[in-house]
Amino acid sequence: MMSLVICGIHPSVNAAYKANATKLNVSRTAVYNKLSGMEVGVSAALLRETSAEMATLMELIGAVPNPILSGYPVRIIDGNCLAPTNHRLKVLRPRAAAALPGKSLVVLDPDLRLAINVFPCLDGYSQERALFDQVLETVKSGELWIADRNMCTKGFLFGLDQAGTKFLIREHKTLPQTALTP
Repeated sequence: MMSLVICGIHPSVNAAYKANATKLNVSRTAVYNKLSGMEVGVSAALLRETSAEMATLMELIGAVPNPILSGYPVRIIDGNCLAPTNHRLKVLRPRAAAALPGKSLVVLDPDLRLAINVFPCLDGYSQERALFDQVLETVKSGELWIADRNMCTKGFLFGLDQAGTKFLIREHKTLPQTALTP
């Protein structure tokens, strides 16, 4: 049902439910209770498994393009703030102080043109940097990681280096460093 919403076949979970209510044979309340109790790890695992299957399928049909940088599996990581909705109580909609939706870090394989990993965080007030330890657990030796300046922290850079990777990350002005050579 969620894939119908994600792919734009139905505009909302409710619309997908209405279109499939007889097949589902459960109440709308049961559907929403299930969705609200779903852990964020389920969504992350779904993305990883789907992208792995898509990569295998692309390879089988010969649709894998030439690598953008020979010799390195490239990974591009960027943060994403989940879009807010107006599905709040009508009386609260005019108020600016509202709960923020969550954030995530998404890893793209540009050779496959697939998002291959996601690190979701339910806390909309958290920083992307709070997810770095989770990201570093997935880094493999020999990869090239590309990121914007928000990823430019000593801890993340040293973590990438210790994992045996290369990185191309835009310098953040607050990172204390001294160039060794021009």
